[in-house]
Amino acid sequence: MSMFMHVLQLFMVEYHMADPELPAPQVGRSGRSSVATFEDYALRALARLVARVPSPLAAHHVHRIRRFLRAGELSTSSSMEEVAEEDEEDGASAAHAANGSAHARCRAALRDFAREHAVGRLQVAIFWTLRALLAPALERLMLEDRLAYLRECGHAAWLVALFDPMASPRNLAIVCIK
Repeated sequence: MSMFMHVLQLFMVEYHMADPELPAPQVGRSGRSSVATFEDYALRALARLVARVPSPLAAHHVHRIRRFLRAGELSTSSSMEEVAEEDEEDGASAAHAANGSAHARCRAALRDFAREHAVGRLQVAIFWTLRALLAPALERLMLEDRLAYLRECGHAAWLVALFDPMASPRNLAIVCIK
């Protein structure tokens, strides 16, 4: 799910629905069982963001998200003048969306964006897997280093397992006597 969240943030920044300089807006939980694809997650999250009062986004960002959800249209320009022009064209967009294909265009745009960033998703998955595999070894190495430092300073020190490592990998403690 967090992978979807990161791809959605990239989507919002690329299409000027969020400010890249500010923290990502919080979408909240959407229920894991009901969200199977990135498109489902993104449509639900965007709808939640524009429905929130007060909105965590600037007015022109909310406008772009509403326009995307209503008509399936994306803009790659960040200029405020173009946002004003889009407001004037809003009537035409609503008529364009009336043919029922707006939802399909939204899903297609989100699907295409997710495909474009699939390599990045794989790289992030590999990174997190390596991090999870190496974390216990690195933590143990840090504890052993601290233990060696205490012993070098002339203290009696031991590394003690407090409980079963299957319960938590952080089961070690340094015990030291001055």
